[in-house]
Amino acid sequence: MPRTFPYPLLPLLFLLISTCCFAAGVNMPSERQSVSLDSRWVVRCVTTDNGLHTLTMSRSGSREGKEIWNTDRHCDVLWSNDSRRLAITDWAGSNCAEIYLIDVTAPAPKARQLEIADIGKLLHKEELEGHCYFEALAWEGEHRLRIKIFGHADEKPLHGFTYYLSVDTRSGEATLLKKEYIVEDIEPSSTGTPACANPHSPQTTAQTKAPVLPGPTTKNPFGEMTPICQVSFVAKTQAGDVPSRVAVCNLVSELGHDTSALYVVLASERDYPPRIVRILEMAHSPVIGKTGEKITILFTSGANTTSVAEFSMAKGILEFVSQETIAWNDGGTCRTSPSFSRYAHLLEKQKTKSEAGTGQGDAR
Repeated sequence: MPRTFPYPLLPLLFLLISTCCFAAGVNMPSERQSVSLDSRWVVRCVTTDNGLHTLTMSRSGSREGKEIWNTDRHCDVLWSNDSRRLAITDWAGSNCAEIYLIDVTAPAPKARQLEIADIGKLLHKEELEGHCYFEALAWEGEHRLRIKIFGHADEKPLHGFTYYLSVDTRSGEATLLKKEYIVEDIEPSSTGTPACANPHSPQTTAQTKAPVLPGPTTKNPFGEMTPICQVSFVAKTQAGDVPSRVAVCNLVSELGHDTSALYVVLASERDYPPRIVRILEMAHSPVIGKTGEKITILFTSGANTTSVAEFSMAKGILEFVSQETIAWNDGGTCRTSPSFSRYAHLLEKQKTKSEAGTGQGDAR
């Protein structure tokens, strides 16, 4: 049965369930169950008092399940088309995510990490050693998985990247389907114009820096990060207190803005360059709030799935803590997580922005 909620929140839920949306797998932890396509298996999540999330798999109609995965953050569960395999995207850290595979027909199902053959030939070293996230998108066959590898390099040439691959889950052989770059360091050619969107282009004679948090420009074909909403805080560093800002940004160019993701950018008033701390895939309509040592970003995916990303400043620096889906459409029924009402102030703020016609939060 769906959870009940206070009457003043009803208008927000009608906004969330207007149409169906797409998501790669079921995000855990949540109240949602991940049911295999043949309806024989159900994956549930149980959270212990110490914050450990355990995934169990059981036969439909039974509550006795096998423990198949543990995480202290969150993960996505994706069933194969034949209901024999699971792909789990484990968002294990603020700078990494990995994919694990489970054969549910085995007597004792065990997870193994998806290994990609010759990964060093597909991605550059600074990409693999930077913020690098592997995400399972869809099963393409019995042993074929479409995945996305994305993130940003922490060393020059600074850039964001996204690779789409089709991977044989047995051999690790991968086919590159598409790659995209978000360029922060633009390397001009000898004519003074950008050589290409690939930051590893050999046609390099000089280097110019594109600003990260100004406004849109008509001169930079790669676009710039433009803040939608932001909050300020004071970072505690070895150099002392550093006034800082966290902004949810669009990538904007003269041709429009990137509608496939939002970018969480950390900027300081001195000493440190801006950096992307998280990419919110398929996200829009963000609002941001700060309570004590916690920063929360609430956003929508599609038209009816609402999620929150939590960050902590408890250690003096900004750290990603967790991401959770708090409202979604389940066959025409609006479902909400136990923590849904905790974000009522941000939901109301998002609704107000939508009714005002901005739909994007505020950039103060």
